[in-house]
Amino acid sequence: MYLVHSEDQEQLTSQLAVDRFGLPGLQGSEGQPLDGGENICGRGRYGVLLPLVVSRFALTAPLPGIGPASVALERAATARSILYRALPAMKAMVLAAGLGTRLRPITYELPKPMVPVLDRPVMGHIVGMLERQGFDELVANLHYFPDEIKGYFGSRLTYRYEPELLGTAGGVRNAADFFGDEPVVVVSGDALTDLDLNTLVERHRSAGGVATLTVKKVPDTREYGVVIHDAEGRVQGFQEKPDPAEALSDLGNCGIYCFSAEIFDYFPDGDPVDWAQDVFPVLLDNDVPFYVHEIDAYWNDVGSLDELRQGTWDALDGKLGLAVSGSSVVKGVTFGEGSDLDDVEIVSGPVWVGAGVSFGSDVRLIGPVAIGDGSTVGDGVALRDSIVFPGTDVAAGEILIGAIRGGSGIIQRARPLEALGS
Repeated sequence: MYLVHSEDQEQLTSQLAVDRFGLPGLQGSEGQPLDGGENICGRGRYGVLLPLVVSRFALTAPLPGIGPASVALERAATARSILYRALPAMKAMVLAAGLGTRLRPITYELPKPMVPVLDRPVMGHIVGMLERQGFDELVANLHYFPDEIKGYFGSRLTYRYEPELLGTAGGVRNAADFFGDEPVVVVSGDALTDLDLNTLVERHRSAGGVATLTVKKVPDTREYGVVIHDAEGRVQGFQEKPDPAEALSDLGNCGIYCFSAEIFDYFPDGDPVDWAQDVFPVLLDNDVPFYVHEIDAYWNDVGSLDELRQGTWDALDGKLGLAVSGSSVVKGVTFGEGSDLDDVEIVSGPVWVGAGVSFGSDVRLIGPVAIGDGSTVGDGVALRDSIVFPGTDVAAGEILIGAIRGGSGIIQRARPLEALGS
């Protein structure tokens, strides 16, 4: 089998994926199996068919003939890098400058995007997702604890430091030269999601507006700013956390956007600049068309302690597709290299244990529980509905219920992103 390049099609059959990269067991976005002979492809950057081995398809775990999903994901990432090699680079921005006040006291120690969710910071999940979907050039704005972020991601990202916060939109304008005339794809640094950003770009191109806002139905409008739109998805207005009886929409703004370069023409001269307060109202006042992109994919703004807990438990329950390290020996129990659970009583799952975790005797775990890399759990400890951050010591005899346990040096004691394989 060969990869055929032409103006109207670039196509990879699933048989090539099986023969070259060991990728049987792929499922399409609607759950249909993709067996030999069917095309593994999706709409790409310029509207032509492009192979999207990872971003469009969910990998089952374990996969027949391969083993754990993490192995398949690594092979798929290799396939993706080969397939995209001849394509122009795609660009995206991760917003990482916020103070994270709702996550205090955790964010007294580290910036909000670096708060761990299982085996890596939430921003690590975002960066990995972007790279797997073909976004090879990434920029992040920094302000609070900038060295923590730069030290973890290194040269993998370009950085724009803000001595004073420029606002949610001002930070993007500060990176306008990074995008040039290309679409400006923006993802919030605390967004835990597995959405396909290629479909956002497609929606933006097909709608023809200056901006496209990712939205999702929310259960309680009192917790979100909601977006009002017409039958074609054109934005008509906004409501900020309305009472359900007064809400004109139940679509929450996810803080994930695609803009055309002309968006900066509608900015005020000074900083800070906020999308909701300073830019979107100008678009509405000047009858400039911009649209929504509604998603069914998982999305959680990990911006509060409750949302951090919920996002972690959702990841444990498999409600979103994350690249997470570890081996699963029984349903609902995953542990990393160098962690021995032989003397641990797992009363109920789900339980995730990172790499190099040390357990004392008579430890009991009542799920959901997540224990980060390099932690030490002493004799007689009992954990229930609790998160233990990387490198944390839980003293002998402690009982933690509904807790988030951590200390200083959380990120320094976590495994580097390169060591996680995706």
